[in-house]
Amino acid sequence: MRRVRDCHLPDPFQTWIDRGKPLPTCVSVLPRTIDVSLDVWRLVYIGSSFLVMGGIVSVLLKPDLHEPDISGITFFVVCCVILLGVPLWMDCRLWRTIGASRDQKAGTLRLGVLVGPEGVLVRIWPNRCYPIPMEQFVAAKEWSGGGDTGTDWLTIETRDGPVDFAAEYLSVGAVEVNKAVAAARSSPNR
Repeated sequence: MRRVRDCHLPDPFQTWIDRGKPLPTCVSVLPRTIDVSLDVWRLVYIGSSFLVMGGIVSVLLKPDLHEPDISGITFFVVCCVILLGVPLWMDCRLWRTIGASRDQKAGTLRLGVLVGPEGVLVRIWPNRCYPIPMEQFVAAKEWSGGGDTGTDWLTIETRDGPVDFAAEYLSVGAVEVNKAVAAARSSPNR
């Protein structure tokens, strides 16, 4: 199944994600998991480690600009981009989670799995949408990556292919997704 950006969503899915408009009463939101404290700790613990390593690398590997060596300068730039880019990425992730928490408190959260009579919209993150017309939806299933450290996954099977994401990103499981779809299919609005 192909991913779609927010601006390219077909109707009625486009209206479902508009936080400025009320969600239609026939559409239910199975929200994504929101844990601000976890993202804060990741930024503090992992992000600060990368910043410290970036500072050490920039001091120890400072390239000699009087006799430039392209491979040395390239290695220095790549190290700085990685070691300083990871905390920036984590900071963006934290701000997105804070925004989602604020939207959830205001009742305008449009992230997760949205189910209505017209279909299912999987939108765990902004601009990563999977619109599934109701006739294309098959079932939601959970599976494990195996082993002691295997990740648990949630798969939404469609006639166009599966949509997979880590089960920890959704606050409910496959059973609740299937129940919401069954309720939407039996809805008189259909």
